[in-house]
Amino acid sequence: MATKKTRTPVTTRRGDGGYTSLWGGEEVPKYDPRPEAFGTIDEASAILGQARTQTRHEEVRNQTLWLQNDLFRLMSELASGSTRASDYSIGPDNVADIEARLIHVRDASELPEMFTISATPTSAVLDVARTVIRRAERLVVRMLHEGSIQNADAVRFLNRASDLAFVLARYEEKLDGVPYQTISARDLE
Repeated sequence: MATKKTRTPVTTRRGDGGYTSLWGGEEVPKYDPRPEAFGTIDEASAILGQARTQTRHEEVRNQTLWLQNDLFRLMSELASGSTRASDYSIGPDNVADIEARLIHVRDASELPEMFTISATPTSAVLDVARTVIRRAERLVVRMLHEGSIQNADAVRFLNRASDLAFVLARYEEKLDGVPYQTISARDLE
């Protein structure tokens, strides 16, 4: 006799009233700073996934996947709510790890001294991820300043994550043999 396969529901309809549940059961409005922040980080991760799947370079793929994994760790921490401690959190070791990765990729890249614009399709996607991570950083900074989170390492990590996305974009261009595109101060006048 065949066993009946259980299907994961695609929708629960619990969010139809404009609320979402954090881990631990606490319900908050969908516009609450926590879902706003972890939703923005999820958006950045999805964009990084696009870059990861389209790059031809293993190093970019590996660094991007690593970053997505740690962003999921941070989303878990932010989704834990005030009544439940996260099993996953961003700490000093995560910040040290991303700083080491940032230095590694920076040293393998040729970074411009001025403003840049994307020069390849994948570097453009990485630059979009960078800006979304910066938006997430601003949201998490607000939460830290307002006292709804206490983990300053989350802000440090996001700050380095946007830097990593930037250097990965420039590294992608270097690996593709495409010179980065700059905007000089004269162009801005």
